[in-house]
Amino acid sequence: MSVRIRVPATSANLGPGFDSLGMSVSLYNILEFEERSQGSIRIEVSGEGVDDVPRTPEYNLAYRGFARYFEARGSKPPGVRLHLNNNVPVTRGLGSSATAIVSGLYAAALIDGRDISRKDLLDLAVQIEGHPDNVAPAVLGGFVVSGLYGGGDARRVHAVRFDPPKGLHCVVAVPSFMLSTGLARRVLPNEVVFADAVQNVCGTALVVAALAKGDVAELARILPDAMADRLHQPYRLPLIKGSELAIEAAKAAGAFAVTISGSGPSLIAFTDDAGLRVGDAMRQSFARSGVSTRILQLKPESQGIHLLRP
Repeated sequence: MSVRIRVPATSANLGPGFDSLGMSVSLYNILEFEERSQGSIRIEVSGEGVDDVPRTPEYNLAYRGFARYFEARGSKPPGVRLHLNNNVPVTRGLGSSATAIVSGLYAAALIDGRDISRKDLLDLAVQIEGHPDNVAPAVLGGFVVSGLYGGGDARRVHAVRFDPPKGLHCVVAVPSFMLSTGLARRVLPNEVVFADAVQNVCGTALVVAALAKGDVAELARILPDAMADRLHQPYRLPLIKGSELAIEAAKAAGAFAVTISGSGPSLIAFTDDAGLRVGDAMRQSFARSGVSTRILQLKPESQGIHLLRP
């Protein structure tokens, strides 16, 4: 049996929504899983990350997801050939690891002949990823508010999704260098000022409310203030050369708001019809700082992981 699965890229944090907000965007990885006899494993990679994605099973996240499903079922995984056709940049803050994990889990369930629920798929994905902010929109699509509660066997994942507003565009500047999530985590402080935490709570609530309302004109009014962050961006932006100037250039070109995508180094700007101007402004600004970038013109994606028909 063989299956082909498409998974969207994701952008997490979304300004003040640290580890809680995420959305899927119109950029996709396509992963093929073909069951093989005698337990043999073969991993192939094409496209983005062809020289960076591990082919060794214990280090390849798609295979780890595949094997984790069978482990949870108390059985041994069958042999498999994986082909990862990647369009999502690797280690750039666009959820490439999430696409691999959830596709491996979903493929395993399909090959096992079982109909896995989105909730069960998300629970297993969080066991591997450690947090839901990227895997939740990869599974569910759209905008997702998520949280992780409890510990051990009592750990609970909550995720609420809603459809993205029509007319909202996302412009992503992808720098030529990688930024590991581990490094981006290590620069964060152990304590924050109470007023900063309150400001982020207010901002997160406003971002969710404005997005849920679905009015792009309302977003243009609210996001410039609501997207401000005091918990992670002030500490991470210095890791991304030229980012602060690029943010100002994007806003001057018509972006409602600009934020680090995930843990970076990519920046994501929100706009309506000024995407080309915003993209050019970010590219030119980064170039003046000696950083080459790719500009991706994307939209929010309402559909999460799904099976591609032959």
